[in-house]
Amino acid sequence: EKILGGDVHELHLLDETRTFDAPTRVVQLCGANPTVLADAARLVVQRTSGQIFGIDLNLGCPKDCAKKGGYGAFLVDRDVDLASKCVAAMCEAVHPIP
Repeated sequence: EKILGGDVHELHLLDETRTFDAPTRVVQLCGANPTVLADAARLVVQRTSGQIFGIDLNLGCPKDCAKKGGYGAFLVDRDVDLASKCVAAMCEAVHPIP
């Protein structure tokens, strides 16, 4: 949601990815809302002109902020079906980028 809301810090980090080699450039998103994640993935592709190797959904973060937000490792622990829907929505939004 931060990236979609125009968070300056998050957008700056995304813009910095343009300096990396495209074969190794991966952007990681976190969240638990398939629609929001799909929109964020589209924004990543748009902002990087599609010059990325892939988009990753963080499903391993054990921090308290992830627990509070219901994402990261807690999304998988709480609702595997929702995690699957998040991944599917992101994939559909940016196909053929992995």
